[in-house]
Amino acid sequence: MKPRKKYRPGRVLLDPVGHVLTGFKPLAQIKSTTARLKIGYHGALDLLRRGKASREEILCLGDTINMAEAMVYITGIGVEYLPEIHAAEMALQTLGKRDRFLATGLELTALNRLTEIHDAQFKVVTVAEAEKALAYTEERTRK
Repeated sequence: MKPRKKYRPGRVLLDPVGHVLTGFKPLAQIKSTTARLKIGYHGALDLLRRGKASREEILCLGDTINMAEAMVYITGIGVEYLPEIHAAEMALQTLGKRDRFLATGLELTALNRLTEIHDAQFKVVTVAEAEKALAYTEERTRK
């Protein structure tokens, strides 16, 4: 007999109409969320550049790669930069295999380019598209 699946209740929206209307706004208009996200991965990249990165910063950059890739697949924004996103992914994988998180110049260049691409995606994506990309990323990483 198969074991029971864990029950996962759905989200309860207090203001469903406001949620829908917010979904149409560009993500760049919501300054607090955009700034908090950008500070996270730009800070992680800066610590990596200075040679002080820990596992948390590497995971943050990995999440950035996953989100940028999801935005390409969900919205189609930045399809032409997919090879550069994959190059950043390979750079982070080789970086993660080392004892210390010290990046080479080529790896830093690839990760810098990733942050530029992700910043550009943030400028044109809507809140609803970002939520879809986040759900796609969570679904893929849960497997």
